[in-house]
Amino acid sequence: MKTFFQKKIYFLLVYAVSYMIIYPQTAYAYIDPGTTSLIISAIIALFATIGYYFRLITQRIKELLKKIKNLFIK
Repeated sequence: MKTFFQKKIYFLLVYAVSYMIIYPQTAYAYIDPGTTSLIISAIIALFATIGYYFRLITQRIKELLKKIKNLFIK
């Protein structure tokens, strides 16, 4: 059950988001080279992290399969 305070915050949040969608402001901005290199390095880091965790998961699966193999061979 929501309290009055929670309902008030929810209403203000919905109102603010809908106001931003209905009445958009023009942003006179650009992406400078520093921001572009930051975005590119973040994307590279994301792929490196995904690759690392994929390798970690495959190594653990291989270790588990070796343990299972050793249980049945003995």
